[in-house]
Amino acid sequence: MHPWGDTQALETLDAALALRAELQAAGLSVTLARQQLRPDAVNFVFGVQYGFDAAAAAGQACVLVNTVPLKPGSLEMPPAALRLLKRWPVLETQPGSEACYRSGQPGEPAVAHWLPGPLQAVPNTTTPLAQRPLGLLMPGEATARQGALLAGMAQMGIGVERWSHSLAGPERQALCGQARAMLMLLREDDAPVDALGMALALRHGTPVLAERPNNAQISLPPALMAGVQWFEPTPQSLTQALAGGAMSEGFVAQAEQALAQWQAGPHAGIAAALALAEATWAASSSARQAAPVLDRLRLLGANEARWPGWWHVRAPQGLQAPIATRCWTWAPPCPPPGRPAWAA
Repeated sequence: MHPWGDTQALETLDAALALRAELQAAGLSVTLARQQLRPDAVNFVFGVQYGFDAAAAAGQACVLVNTVPLKPGSLEMPPAALRLLKRWPVLETQPGSEACYRSGQPGEPAVAHWLPGPLQAVPNTTTPLAQRPLGLLMPGEATARQGALLAGMAQMGIGVERWSHSLAGPERQALCGQARAMLMLLREDDAPVDALGMALALRHGTPVLAERPNNAQISLPPALMAGVQWFEPTPQSLTQALAGGAMSEGFVAQAEQALAQWQAGPHAGIAAALALAEATWAASSSARQAAPVLDRLRLLGANEARWPGWWHVRAPQGLQAPIATRCWTWAPPCPPPGRPAWAA
């Protein structure tokens, strides 16, 4: 989901690209679209927190993908989005977050877990760690807590490069590829770690230096635990983790070792996501086949967003026509038998 003009919603693009790549590596045909559902495919929907029309998606095979680290009582997710997560199948990318929308009662929609794994082939354009010009890089706007920690690091002589504007896709990957480590600070004292953000950075060859929650049990896959360089929010722990500074040979050697451990795995892969998609497709197939198909056609003007579940035709400039029409004479493509198509 990416409302027109909302640049913050781009934060889910990198996860969507990673999921598409892993599905394609499994031999599946996958499309990627904005504000659009495919009636002949299983739809992995990213960015539900930015708006998801459940009524328009009725009858479609949809799996909502949660990319936000949640904790009970969390304000990171709008209440309406949490209600949607309770009602639809979910692909969870943040271990432990499902406790905020699942109670373990019989009949609840299924949940599967997925985190991006290593790239099958490292691009030739990847800059060796020792030759990268940036030390620590931290994405996003800083909370008050993060700002205080950054100020303390500055007093210790530890510089951190920042970007606060929306950056996603190849541009984000290119910037991260110039840093020797991604710095991941907790947003609040009791905030959960961003497992998806860590996995995406490691996937593209950037080590991760992350703050460990104080006196908290971290439930993460073993490969991610081993591949991240953890530190406590104390000067002594941070100094030890940096091993002489982010630009030093000691830190580079330490970071390369942690990155190699993550790449070696083991990784759960895409199997759980595929099983969830197959079950979602099977559950929605009978309803789609039993009811007559009512197709919806809408003329799309300049800079207008698509409506989920509708056919769209680009309107020629100056054409005066009804904004939308319901048409019984068109039918969407029939779902192929057996394995469904895929959309993200």
